[in-house]
Amino acid sequence: MEDNRAFNYYNRFDDYLKGELDPAERKKLEEELFNDSELQKEFELYKMSIDVVQLASMKNAVEEAQRRFTHYEASLAPTVTTSARTWALRVAAGLLLLMVSYGVLQFALVSSGSLYQSLYTAYQLPVTRGYQLNYTHLDSLYLHQDYDTVLAQYEKLTKKTVRDHFIAAMAAMELGQYSAAIDRFKEVRKQNQGEVRYFEQETDYYLALCYLKNEDLKQALYSLQKIKENESHLYHTAVSSETIIKLQVLLWKQ
Repeated sequence: MEDNRAFNYYNRFDDYLKGELDPAERKKLEEELFNDSELQKEFELYKMSIDVVQLASMKNAVEEAQRRFTHYEASLAPTVTTSARTWALRVAAGLLLLMVSYGVLQFALVSSGSLYQSLYTAYQLPVTRGYQLNYTHLDSLYLHQDYDTVLAQYEKLTKKTVRDHFIAAMAAMELGQYSAAIDRFKEVRKQNQGEVRYFEQETDYYLALCYLKNEDLKQALYSLQKIKENESHLYHTAVSSETIIKLQVLLWKQ
């Protein structure tokens, strides 16, 4: 996109996101976005840049620096010189540039693998979870980290429970067999149709991580956003705004 055209659109994007466009202009921009895939990419990139700045709390940091500088300047008035004021502003600008550069570098280096590692925690079998749990043979194998045998024994079961599907999914995940894990997690959801749904939220989270590792970023983003929006979800605090923004960056980089 040419610089002048881009600048014009960025102003409109900003007004759109702030809700400052009149209805006619808002509808016109939405139609342009719908019909122009390149413009859509520019819009998503612009939104992402806003999110990054907000995430880093740069606005608050700059306002705090400005407040402190104003207070410091007032305490020295009228003795402060123009050169001292200029020097202080240059230092503030340098610090801001350093913050921005660091943030850009962090997001440039993000990968699905590194994001997965930051989100993954090994699953620990609970002793109880709303009902009495008796460890099964698969449980014991899983607890001893004998994941290959877990999967072998799972395949021999003639009647598989929700618990069996879940343990097999986690074992496959531990072995790096993410597609197989996805299939097992889907079986958990398929079989979990009663009023009490076992391992439901665990499945939400670990299935999302499998999508991430399998480079199905759209599905991973959708799944993790749902978890983040649900404050009562078991893994709500595990999904931060930074996580969502990094996934959006990965999608943009694809």
